[in-house]
Amino acid sequence: MTNKATDTGGCIDNGWLKWTVIVDLWADGTDDIEYTSFIAPNNDVSNMRNGNFDAIRDDNENGIPDVYVAPTANGAAIPANSIILPTIAGKMSNHKVAWKVTDGCHNFATCHSSFMVADKKAPTPVCIPLSTALMQDPDGSGPLLPMVELWAIDFMNKSYDNCTDESDLLYTFDDWAPRIADTVIQNKISECRQGTLLQQQRTGSSSVPCKIY
Repeated sequence: MTNKATDTGGCIDNGWLKWTVIVDLWADGTDDIEYTSFIAPNNDVSNMRNGNFDAIRDDNENGIPDVYVAPTANGAAIPANSIILPTIAGKMSNHKVAWKVTDGCHNFATCHSSFMVADKKAPTPVCIPLSTALMQDPDGSGPLLPMVELWAIDFMNKSYDNCTDESDLLYTFDDWAPRIADTVIQNKISECRQGTLLQQQRTGSSSVPCKIY
């Protein structure tokens, strides 16, 4: 994250503006981490850059773990690598940031921003290339043709996702949202959305793309 500030009052302490940045992860009203120019230089910077957030201390004793962030020149932005956040896991999550900048005369200004973390990584499938099933005549010698019900999950050996348990993943044969089942009747596709690559032959062999949501 980054931000910048400009002071036009001629009251800049040695050409620098000092920052206090407080992050409320999950926007739940609890301040989780602070980045500030008002503690010893380089305090816990290495822990932040190495991802050791549990080791970051509360040096200014305000109840929030804090990391040093260097002051900026007038109109200059905080370097992006000066404020690194902990890993945020989740499908869609909102977070809040409070920015405070102070000049050499102890004048200060504050602003607030928010950001969203969205999961953009698709699940990883490990597919079984073949599934077998016996076509059955649902009404014996009646008018209905033999049919077989195939489930997309039948072609799945294992699936992985960075934010969803395997038991909560949904499967489909095509690019649409998952359906309960696709039914194939004697070499014809029934109840399959347009664009599906499911091809069922009388021999029972299939060519199926694995899609996970």
